[in-house]
Amino acid sequence: MIVLGTVAMALTLAAGAQEDAECLLCHGESDFSVELDSGEEHSLFVSEEIFAASIHGDNGCVSCHIDIEEMPHPEKLLPVDCSGCHDTEEVFAESLHGEALADEDPLAPDCATCHGAHDIMSQTDPDSVTNPINV
Repeated sequence: MIVLGTVAMALTLAAGAQEDAECLLCHGESDFSVELDSGEEHSLFVSEEIFAASIHGDNGCVSCHIDIEEMPHPEKLLPVDCSGCHDTEEVFAESLHGEALADEDPLAPDCATCHGAHDIMSQTDPDSVTNPINV
């Protein structure tokens, strides 16, 4: 269930100073990545086309990445908190996944594990990984 009320509006307006085009100057490069502490390369690439086709395609980058206030942004950012717009926090917290996350299980899934990050589709879309036919 999506709850787009004053919280979502406030986040969008407060974060609206940054333009997606500024983000895509770096994140739009297919080889843009960072080396993790483990030595593994982690891609920071965001496909503009895939994001635009996602259910969040009309949102600006900073509507989810709310701690970005200027460019360049700090290297370490807060994790995205989907509960700012989606009223699912209580349901998730009471699930096995939520309990594992609360117990700081390193293998515990978060929202993006199942729903994706920049490629999220509506649950009613037959191509969505969260469509009941695909779960």
